[in-house]
Amino acid sequence: MKTTLMLALLLLTSVVQTKRDAATFITTAQINQLLGCDVKDAPSKMGGKYCSRRSADNKTEVIVQYVDFYTVNGAASMLKSAYDGNTQSIAKGGVATGFYKDIKGFTEGGESAFYMTAPGDQYSPGNAVRTQFVLGTCMITFDTKGIERGKVIPKLGEIYKIIKGNFK
Repeated sequence: MKTTLMLALLLLTSVVQTKRDAATFITTAQINQLLGCDVKDAPSKMGGKYCSRRSADNKTEVIVQYVDFYTVNGAASMLKSAYDGNTQSIAKGGVATGFYKDIKGFTEGGESAFYMTAPGDQYSPGNAVRTQFVLGTCMITFDTKGIERGKVIPKLGEIYKIIKGNFK
């Protein structure tokens, strides 16, 4: 019984502790080429779940991060909850996740996928775009700050395809 319990715990732990690395979802070169910016390579943090790339002057930032859930339904449910909550907040004249003022569905990213935009604020000056979608059991977030929204939004489909292609 004790051996069976230990084996079950080991199997569960190995399923939850994936070896994904957010830095590999989209390369720095791909980001710079697609968005016309000059962010620098940076290692992932938080066990590979978060990667922030910044320009030398720190005015531009691109963040790729993910949250891994136990099931595909868990990730989809969290994404839907985020979309619904952000939509309600913005519809009431408020902001979502700090300073985002507009939200739109992102059909290329699947059900409940969306992107939000903002002009920024005193803590994150410049344009901001946040895209969220689900791949497998993960909810992926792709954030840009300091890059014109008009440059980012038309490229979201390509960015999604790259991330999906590199997602393991």
